[in-house]
Amino acid sequence: QFKKDIPELVRDLLMEKATDRIIKEAKERVSRYLNRWLEGGDPKQEALKQYSVNITFDETSLTLYIYITVRFLRTIEQIKIPIIVK
Repeated sequence: QFKKDIPELVRDLLMEKATDRIIKEAKERVSRYLNRWLEGGDPKQEALKQYSVNITFDETSLTLYIYITVRFLRTIEQIKIPIIVK
């Protein structure tokens, strides 16, 4: 889902000048999008434990790189109930 949605969030920044303001705007948009998936939000959408966003602009290729590191919430795969009888 992320790979599909995030390019749409920043598509209108194409052909803008690579100012600090534009780079900050891209980071804010991506962070705002990812916040809705964070633990503690809507229980139906919770998927992330934490995330970080780093954005760099490559002067040579004129490319804006958006690096996202995510830590997903884990699922419960086992429940063990030890019962001790005395």
